[in-house]
Amino acid sequence: MAAEVTIPIVAASVVAEFIEVFPNEPPDGLLPLHDIQHRIDLEPGAVLPNRPHYKSPGEHEELRKRAKELLAKGHVRESLSL
Repeated sequence: MAAEVTIPIVAASVVAEFIEVFPNEPPDGLLPLHDIQHRIDLEPGAVLPNRPHYKSPGEHEELRKRAKELLAKGHVRESLSL
């Protein structure tokens, strides 16, 4: 059963125009991989900021739990990034 979704007024006309691309139910998993994969190249010599990933251990645990659920449902997959 699909959840009820409220569409913002500013987007309603676009959604109505392209209604055929919006499925009634979300797919069970992701689309298959394509031949072209993209990556983000960092500037040579750039230093990444050294900050904690999450504001608290509780936030980290909650995100880990949700990521595990999404992986199990097939809605996300592990990154292919190097």
